[in-house]
Amino acid sequence: MRSWDRNVLQILIEKTCQHCRRPAAATTVVIIIIIIFIIIIIIINMVILIIVIMNIIAVFLVVVLIVPIPITTTTIVIVIVIIIIIIVMTIIIIVLVIIIVIIIVVVIIIIIIIIIVIIIIIIIVLVIIILVIIIIIIVIVIIILVIIIIIIIIVIVIVVIIIIIIVIIIIIIIIIIIIIVVIIVIIIIVIIIIIIIIIIIIIIIVIIIIIIVVIIIIIVVIIIIIIIIIIVIIIITILTAVNGSGVEARIQKLKNDDSFIELLRRHSPRFSRPDNRLVFPAAALV
Repeated sequence: MRSWDRNVLQILIEKTCQHCRRPAAATTVVIIIIIIFIIIIIIINMVILIIVIMNIIAVFLVVVLIVPIPITTTTIVIVIVIIIIIIVMTIIIIVLVIIIVIIIVVVIIIIIIIIIVIIIIIIIVLVIIILVIIIIIIVIVIIILVIIIIIIIIVIVIVVIIIIIIVIIIIIIIIIIIIIVVIIVIIIIVIIIIIIIIIIIIIIIVIIIIIIVVIIIIIVVIIIIIIIIIIVIIIITILTAVNGSGVEARIQKLKNDDSFIELLRRHSPRFSRPDNRLVFPAAALV
């Protein structure tokens, strides 16, 4: 291989390695947001599945309760009204769930933005503090150097002592800088840990809120189903009472009809008793 080819290959390898070593920006925040959205989508699917199952159970109960009633216009209207009520309630519940999820997502995004702004403000404040400390140290060093130069000019005899003092001052300054850097690093680590704890607490609160919303929705669906069943039972009772009263009225009318009584005596003697009184079986009257 020629030397030019080897140089090109080495440059490409170095560029690739540098790109691979480059850390991803805000990886933790992105992963947390993805996990939150996955949890929200799973919970939405579970809520919709529960709503569909509850509607199927409600329709089954309604059909079971309506089957013993003759198929009339009234029963058809009742079935259509109940189906429309179930569809409307399902749409309302789904819309409420979507609105609640949108509110939760917006709150999470606002909280994340606030946390990012707080982190940026803290970093800016730390940078300003570091710059002020560095400026103070530089001013102190300059003052010390000026004093040392004046001392050197005034007293040449104590040059060695002054050099020793300079070395000690420099060592002290280096130690101070190291201590400041260590303190700043510790503060940054503590801030990062606090931010992670806050994010975990926010996720737990959001999960608890979503669980409470799902429980409330399930309770509302159960109450709606119970109300629908009660309405159907009341309607069935009213229809039964109305039909029964109609039959009784027709029977009384036939009992008072002389032509109908004479017709029964003439063609069906088995409906008469020895005391010349008529017997009115319900089947014969109907």
